[in-house]
Amino acid sequence: MKSKRKHFLALSLASIGAIGAFASVSAASIQSGLTNKDRDEVRTAIKQAVTAGDYQAYLATTKEYKIGVPVLTESQFSVMVQAHKLRALGDNAGAKKLLDDAKITPPQSKEGNGGMGSKLGKRKDMTAFTDTQKTVMRQALLLRKEGKTTEADTLLKNAGINTPFHKGGKGGEGMKTFMSGLTDTQKAIMDQAHTLMENGKKDEASVLIKNAGITLPLRSQLQ
Repeated sequence: MKSKRKHFLALSLASIGAIGAFASVSAASIQSGLTNKDRDEVRTAIKQAVTAGDYQAYLATTKEYKIGVPVLTESQFSVMVQAHKLRALGDNAGAKKLLDDAKITPPQSKEGNGGMGSKLGKRKDMTAFTDTQKTVMRQALLLRKEGKTTEADTLLKNAGINTPFHKGGKGGEGMKTFMSGLTDTQKAIMDQAHTLMENGKKDEASVLIKNAGITLPLRSQLQ
C-alpha cells in the first residue's frame, strides 16, 4: 500500500507539472497493474480536479482506480491547487517553494541507468516540449530500455524531435554531438548554467538556457 500511495502522489504531482521533468515521466513508472490508457486517464482526471479545485473529484479518482486511501489530505490538495495557479502565472519557483514548504515531494525512483526516475528530473527541464513530444520521448525511453535503440531513434526522428540520447554517462556520444553544435557563446552559457545547477539554482539555470535559445538533449549533463 505504501508503494501505491507514493506512486499516486507522483502521478498527482505530474498532473500539475509541479516538479519539472520528473513530473513528466513519473506517471510512466506507476504500478505495473495500470495500463498506459489507465495512466493517461488518471493523469487527466487529477489535472481536471486540481484545475477545478475539486477535492471530491480527486477522491473519486483514487477510488475508481483502486488506489486505496488518498495520498493527499484536503489541505495538501489545496496547496497543489495554489501551486498549479502559480505555475499558470509563470511563477515556477513560487510553486516549488509552496510544495516544499508543505513537504509535498515526489518519491525517489529505483530505476537504474536508462530509467525514467528522479535523475531525469534533475537533468532535463521538459517544459519546452509539447505534451505530444513528451509522450513520444517516454515511448522512446521505454524502447531504449528494451535495447531497441534504432527504433527509439527512428521514433524521435519521425516526430521531429532533435533530442540525442546521452549514452554512457557524462561525456557520452549524445552529449558530445549536442555540444559540438553549440556556438562558443552558447557553450559559455552552458557552463554558467552548470554552475547554477551545482549551487541548487535549477530555475535560474533553466531560464538562462531558455533565453539563449538552447534546447537541451533528453539527458543533459546538468545535474
